[in-house]
Formats: sequence, structure tokens, C-alpha cells
Amino acid sequence: MRFSLLRGPGFLLRQAIIYDDPAGVGEPLAFVDSIEANLDLLALLQGRLEFASLRFDSPSVNLIKTADGLWNFQAFLAANPAVKRWPEIMVRDGRLNFTVGGVKSVFYFGNTDLDIKPASGSGLAFNFKFSGELRRSDRSALLFGAFSGRGLWEQVSNRAGRLEMDMTLEQSSLGEITALIYGYDLGIHGQVNAKASLRGDIESLDVRGALQVRDIHRWDLLPPYAEGGSLEFQGKLDLLNRNLELDSVPTSRLPLTFRFRVKDYLVRPRWVAGLQLDGLALPRVLETARHFGFASLERLQAQGMVYGEVHFSPETGFKGGFLLERAIFSDSTGFAAHLERASVIVEPEGLRMPPTRVLVGQNEPAMLEASYSFTGPRLNFHVASAGMPVSALRSASMLLSATPIPDFFSRLKGGRWSGELAFKRDGADAGAWSGNIEINECTIELPSFERPVLISIGKGTVSGAALSFDHLEAASGLLRFQGRYAYTPGARRPHRLSGKIPEIQADELERIMSPILRRSRGLLARALKLPGRRERTPEWLANLRIEGDVEVDSLKIGGQQLEAVKVKFFWDGQEVDVPGFSAFIAKGRLHGYLKLNLGDGGPYYKLAGRFSTNEAREFRLVADGLAETRGNGEDLLHNLRAEGSVRIQPPPLAGVVKEGSLSALWSAAWERRQWHARLFQVRLDNGRQIFTGEGSVTSPDKVEIELSGEDGKFRLTGALNPLSLEIEPVR
Repeated sequence: MRFSLLRGPGFLLRQAIIYDDPAGVGEPLAFVDSIEANLDLLALLQGRLEFASLRFDSPSVNLIKTADGLWNFQAFLAANPAVKRWPEIMVRDGRLNFTVGGVKSVFYFGNTDLDIKPASGSGLAFNFKFSGELRRSDRSALLFGAFSGRGLWEQVSNRAGRLEMDMTLEQSSLGEITALIYGYDLGIHGQVNAKASLRGDIESLDVRGALQVRDIHRWDLLPPYAEGGSLEFQGKLDLLNRNLELDSVPTSRLPLTFRFRVKDYLVRPRWVAGLQLDGLALPRVLETARHFGFASLERLQAQGMVYGEVHFSPETGFKGGFLLERAIFSDSTGFAAHLERASVIVEPEGLRMPPTRVLVGQNEPAMLEASYSFTGPRLNFHVASAGMPVSALRSASMLLSATPIPDFFSRLKGGRWSGELAFKRDGADAGAWSGNIEINECTIELPSFERPVLISIGKGTVSGAALSFDHLEAASGLLRFQGRYAYTPGARRPHRLSGKIPEIQADELERIMSPILRRSRGLLARALKLPGRRERTPEWLANLRIEGDVEVDSLKIGGQQLEAVKVKFFWDGQEVDVPGFSAFIAKGRLHGYLKLNLGDGGPYYKLAGRFSTNEAREFRLVADGLAETRGNGEDLLHNLRAEGSVRIQPPPLAGVVKEGSLSALWSAAWERRQWHARLFQVRLDNGRQIFTGEGSVTSPDKVEIELSGEDGKFRLTGALNPLSLEIEPVR
């Protein structure tokens, strides 16, 4: 006991336990570290023991709703009707727990200060002032701002009461609020504060207030964040049944309504949140989406309006839908996509847009279908077009996904495309396009060709960065190509070419491929044929990797025409390897291999081959040879060096030698601006004796061979094309 002139008589209790009414569940009303009780001196002098004030330090209070629907503190008040004057009650650093229906709530108030003072007048009425932090017992401490408030509570009957209260939520983490309600962090972060007033019967309180939200963002994103704003709300609160209904108040500035409903919020909270849009500007929707991690929207500008409604609850997830009207999406290049009317269905798994007509570029129609899955997350697009400019293809792919289709299409000029393309992105990967596509009448500039390549038609497939045309018709100058082309990134030779060329002349082919074969110091040097070093190997050529097989129906080289030319090649930068080629020429067949070096010294050719006449001729000719040369045009002849062997059976001496063979070794070169070929170790076997000698070929029309044997000497003269020899005596 103690006595104070200022506060009067009183006493201090430590480690006190206050038991509840027996109608409770048997759990004490409170555990208190200390209770400071001040007695009412006047009542004490009159022989009554009444408290003037009670101060509870660090109490743990159990607020229990009994089976008859009353809270234990209500029953406590009702059980003491004779009390004429209730004391002032002060709680410092307390904890308020809630138990309903025998189940203890995970929600509680911590760090609680509470002042209760009886109101003047008759009846049970109390003024109170409150501050505390709402927490969950199944989570560690939250970075949650404190609730504070003051008001008046009046007991009207045993089962009801009236409440007038103004309360404030200090600045708090939005992520912690969602964790408090939902049980874990939903990943939506920001800052929130609020003010609210409650008026009316405790089973039907009118709620009005304002919520201030700022810095809204996804948990893993850095500033800048969405600005947020102020949102007024109103609703109903039923303290007896623990139900809350809140709706935002729409304004002309912000034509949207938030709805929040929660039942049995203390024990088994079942809640649903809703959002209704009534003509919200589409740019504001995109701005909010950017702050929730949709980085692909950074480049987009938008016009249009959004209508619709969506709800979310832990039991059902997301449900609802939105309508986009007169929506226009565009990027910094000015490329735009127009959707007059598009619906977006919101499902528990994600978002889905059914097939929708869209106008892209210069009002070119296409069908667009899309979906977004919350798990992963996964993004899917499907685009179908009966025909639109090729230029719109890459722009549309970037507009939709920020992931372009293969680079090949970005290099195309003019023309149109049709087909179906699908885009898929799973998780954090960049995603990829795939599908079937056809392109028509477009051009592409390739560094290896002097002129652009015109693609008349290309039908194929796209799979990520890979591209394959099963049917391709293209031309550059007089070069025509029909066949297949494929690009497979990551392969040893990513480019694959296979097809047919109807006809071409060698000099025209050399001109078309002059960026590879005629790399001089510049245009003037090429035009005037000035001497000088070639340009160094460009990077695109050094990195070129391609393989394939090509058939040429007719190839003209000089005065010769090769038919059914078949070439298999492997191209690795400056090195081109042709392990097998074949052709028909002059009633015979030519086959062999070729190596080509495109280094800084100019194109260098090395060839090994065999020419043999067909069986239908009157003689059989087989010629083997090795040749090498360098340069372009006439330089190929001037620099040619060749050697080999030839065998003819029977010798082409009609009416003279009908059996045996003629064979020789040969070498050829360009000398003194003339073509010279030397024949040596010439051997003529006529079946009876053998003649040997040597000779030369000074032109296609002049062949001379001098031979000697047991019967003497003679000379063979004639022409190569057609091959015909005659015997002349040596004088």
C-alpha cells in the first residue's frame, strides 16, 4: 500500500492474473506484469472500495467471444450493474489477443497503449484512445505502421452498443499489409497510410475514410516506382460477426472502384478483393503494369479506354474480364497496332485474349490471340495474317514481345508475308517465335552479292532464331535459284543451301559475286583496273559458314558449255572446299574436287579432276589433271598452271588405227599472251608396235605430235574439238 497527496491511496500488484467470468473458456482474462491501482478517496471515506484509476503495464489480454455471442468484457460489464462510477483504465505496452468459438486468432495487437475513461452521463459509455500494431502470431515481426484512434463506445443493451471512432494507420509497407491479410507476401510492395471514421451500431458501423498509396512496385524492382495517389472509401463494419465491406469512391479523375469484402476476419478470414474499371485510360494501365515488372512495355505508347471488373480471393484466385475499346499500341518507330474492340478474360491461371482482329502498320488486318500465365510466368502470342507488308512482321514482333523474329526478316525490303506465328516465353528467358510463313516479292541485300537478291517466293518455318525455307525462288541479276535454305544457329555451318540454277555464265557469276572475288581498294580502282593490294578480308566474310549442294542446268565458261553441273561445297570464311563436283561437257563427263582460297592475296583455285568421254563415241578418252590459278576474268587464264595425263582408246585415227591406244603426260600454261600445252612421254600402241615421242597444243585447232618407232618417224596433226588426228610423214 502507498498514499500520495496527489493521487490518493493505492497499491501495486506484480505478476497478476485476472480470471474471466466462468462462462468463458477457462482462460484468464489477462496476465499482467504490474497493476497500479489508485483508490477513490471519497468512496473510501464513505465506506466503499472503488478504484479511481487502474494502470496495466505489459499485459497480455485475451478478448474472448462467448457462446452467447457476447465478448467477455461485455459480460464483465453487465455482471457489475451496481458500479456507479467506473475507473479510468490505462494499458501500456500491452498485447490484445482474440478468441472466437474456442479458436484463437492468429491476429493480435502488439505494443498497445489504451486509455479508457468513463463518459459523463448515465449508462455505460466510455471515451477511449488507442494505439497499437496489428500482427500475426505465425509470422515474425512486420514492418507495419501503428494504428491509432480515439472515440466513444456506449453499451446500449446486452447484445449491442454504439461506437464513434476516428482512426489512423501510419505509413506502412503494402507488402506487409498483404502478408498480414493473406499469410505471406504477394510480391506487391509500396507505402500506405490511411484515415477512417466509424459511426453507428457496432453490428452495422458506417465506415468512411481515405487511403494514400505511393511507390507501388513489384518486390524485385528498383526505382522509379508508380506514384500512386489518394483513394476515398466507404463501407460497413460488423464488429459482432467480424465482417467488413469497403468500396472506393469513384471520381472523374480516377474512374475505377476498389471493393474489399472479408468475413470472420479474426478467426477464419474469407476475403475477396475486386477492381472495377469504368473507362480508365489505357496509358495509366500500362504505367502501372511497368512497375510490376512488365519490362517489354517500356517502349510502348498507348491510347484507348479500359472497362471491366476483376476479383481475387485466396480460394478462387483471379476471375473477371476487361474490354479494351479503340486501343492503339505504338512504339518509338511509329509502328502501331489498332484494336477497335478486344476482350481480356481473367482466370485463376492468368490472362487470355481470344482471337481478335487487329490492324497493324498501314491498316493491314491480322488475327491476334494472347495468353499470360501467372505461374512461370508464361507469355504466349499467336498471330495469323493472310498478307501484310514484311516490314510489319518484325515491327509487330517487337511491339508484342520485345523479342524479334530471326534477323533475316529485318533485312528484307518490300514484299508481303502471310502465315501463322506463335510466341512463347517461359520464366525469365527471352522467349522465341515459331510457326509457318510465306514471303513474296521482297529483296534482301547480302554483302556477298553485288546486287540485291529478289525473293519471288519463300515458304518455310520459323523456330526461335532458326529459319528454314523448303521452297525458295530467288534471283540476283541473271542468276536464278530454286531450292531450299535453312539457318540453324549454333551449328558448325549455320547456313545450308540446296537447289538448282537453270543457267548462268561464269563471267556473270563472277560479276554478281564481285564483293567476294574482286575486293580492290575501291570503285575507281576496279573501274580503271589499277594495280594495288586488295582490301583486307571483311569481317562478314571471315565469319561466313555455309554448306550445301547446287545443280546448274547450264554453265558457260568461255566458249564451253557445261551441263548438269552438280556441286557440293563447304564454305568456312576464306576457305571453300568442294569435295565433289561433276558436269557433262563435249559429249563427256567431268568430275573432281576444288579448293578455293579467298584470302587477301586474291581468289586462289586448286582443282583436281577427270574428264572421260561417253561410251557412244568411236573412241574412249580419259584425261586426269591438276590445275591451279588465281585472280578474276582473264587473269584466271594468264595465271593457270596445269598438268596431268591422257589416254585415248583406240587412237582417234579413223581408218588407220582401229585398235590399241594413245597416251601422254601433259602440262599447260599461259606464255607470251598465248596458251601453250606440252605433250610428253607420248605413247602410241597400234597393236603391232609402239611409237613414242612428244608434241604440243598451241590452240584448240592445232595439235602436233612427233612419233618414232621401228618403222620410222611420222607426225600426228589435227584439232582438239572435235578430236581428230591425221598422220603426216616427216620429211
